[in-house]
Amino acid sequence: MILKSTFSDGDRLPDEYANTGVKSGLGKNISPPLKWEDAPPEAGSFALIMVDYDAVSGPFVHWLVIDIPPDIKEIEAGASLTDKMPPGAWELNTDYGRSGYGGARPPAGTGAHGYKTTVYALNGDHLDIEADTGLKDFETALAGKILAAAHLTGVYSQ
Repeated sequence: MILKSTFSDGDRLPDEYANTGVKSGLGKNISPPLKWEDAPPEAGSFALIMVDYDAVSGPFVHWLVIDIPPDIKEIEAGASLTDKMPPGAWELNTDYGRSGYGGARPPAGTGAHGYKTTVYALNGDHLDIEADTGLKDFETALAGKILAAAHLTGVYSQ
């Protein structure tokens, strides 16, 4: 599988996808557009997650979406928490303590952080997890269900 957005893997995450609290004042907390290609035809659903693995406190989940229907191959910019999200997709809580996208907001002076987005093609149409599922429980729920995965990392610092 291949995952694409408006930025390439390893490039700086565009400011509009950063959280509104970044020092530059340019953050708009808009969820990035994502498009995936070459998914296995037998995929029953997709799930996606965005994690800052460079966070000072350990991995920080910025976006977690499950139960994306198998006929959906993209999510448009700004879709989080709107009617632009694919029907049936479910946005779970993030480490910001609420559902939906939470943009990049690394603490000033901590260097560049990589915001790794992964989309998973799954062999079932539903992940049986709760809205406040953390990263480890999400990874456990994926066990044995992943048909393919694609990654894209945007870098951000302030």
